[in-house]
Amino acid sequence: MLVTLNAGYSTYKAREMTSDRPLSSGIQMIKIDGDKIRRLREHNGLTQLYVATVVGVTTDTISRWENKRYPSIKKENAIKLCEALAVPLESIIDLDDHETAPSQTTEQDIAAKPPNQDQRITPTRLPLKNIGLAVAILVFAGIAVWTMTKYQATTTPINIADQLIVSRTMPSHVPPGAPFPVMVEITSNYPEPFPFILKENLPPNAKAIQGKPLFTRQNNNPSDLKWISKLTGDYAVFIYLVQPSEHMKIGEMLEINGLITCKKENKMTTPIGGDNSITIDSHHWADSNRDGKIDDEEILSVYDTYGAIEGLKVDKEKIEEIWSGKGYQWNRQTRQYEIEF
Repeated sequence: MLVTLNAGYSTYKAREMTSDRPLSSGIQMIKIDGDKIRRLREHNGLTQLYVATVVGVTTDTISRWENKRYPSIKKENAIKLCEALAVPLESIIDLDDHETAPSQTTEQDIAAKPPNQDQRITPTRLPLKNIGLAVAILVFAGIAVWTMTKYQATTTPINIADQLIVSRTMPSHVPPGAPFPVMVEITSNYPEPFPFILKENLPPNAKAIQGKPLFTRQNNNPSDLKWISKLTGDYAVFIYLVQPSEHMKIGEMLEINGLITCKKENKMTTPIGGDNSITIDSHHWADSNRDGKIDDEEILSVYDTYGAIEGLKVDKEKIEEIWSGKGYQWNRQTRQYEIEF
């Protein structure tokens, strides 16, 4: 279940919690309730991995928070934790924390308890020039506050959708049963790091056999893939191998659909653009013009486009072997390329 990270954000940003306790270094700490955090996370259907990614800590740290091994955490981490859980800061505070701020004195208390004679402050008269200076400062401060309020009211937050390009690249054709690479590139101009979830949905007659980085399967379904990550720069790439069913017929097509979900100011889901279909054919996926051989331009295109797939079981050796020969044919029974030298 996906939740909006900015729910309640303005609430806890606008209030100062009485549970804040600065350390000697000046870092403010928040006393948290681990049971509340665990219940909120489970209620929203979130994993410890997702929460850890948003906050920028490890899953072990999230587990320690929930098990009350770390009863107090830095305020900046508490704010990020509330973003992940989509709750105000008050929702994770330990209410058994009795170290609250001193009670506020009301006007009635002042009237009931007049100060002692030696505690009374004798009013003094300010020189006229100081009064004029004070008035000028107040006027300029009022203008500055009015200007900032007007600016904040009229400025629209940057939307991640306007700063994000997500594109899929894959071959145009592939023989039945032969694996082929799929690459998803994410380019961002957004000024801050942000977490995201990438999902790819394959048709029932195809399965993903390997991925970099490693993907997880949604509901143990071999056709549904997902990654959770955090974009800390302006570029990220996800590559995986797909194997179509060996029973598919020549001319059939496979379609792949996907989307990326980001959480910042608001929930934003964007479909992945670029290539989304591949045709079942008797030619190698690197043989882009389907002439029964791989020429210099085609092998250079493979290394240029899929050069980041080191570590995946892409048949680079077979591609080079076909390139060095005169031609090839696909043997459907053995699911092998027969090369002519």
